Amino acid sequence: VDKRYLAVVAAGVLDEAGEMVSGLAPDPGDRRRVVVSEEPPERRSSYRVVRRGRHDLVEVAASPAYRHQVRVHLAARGAPIVGDTLYGGLEVEGLARHALHASVVVFRDLSLASALPADLEALL
Repeated sequence: VDKRYLAVVAAGVLDEAGEMVSGLAPDPGDRRRVVVSEEPPERRSSYRVVRRGRHDLVEVAASPAYRHQVRVHLAARGAPIVGDTLYGGLEVEGLARHALHASVVVFRDLSLASALPADLEALL
């Protein structure tokens, strides 16, 4: 399974494209969170900025994805996802979730795509 995500993050923080590689592990102090770890296995996420504006829209590929991988990797780069207060993202009035959307899921014989929802589009 190949997955791609769209995330809305703070403007101007990330380079146009890049890769994030690190181990990830449950946070021993907070079971809800995952933290960057030096322990294997390494988890890999690649990103590219799709659109810049009031916030940036970033496409992230992470396959296979570990729990909270995209959220942790973006936060570790200084670009937490808007609305993702667990990892340092800004709270936005009227947004009832973090601004992360599974935009493409590819199985062996099937590919599914979903456009950015209106509530996330409004952040840009």
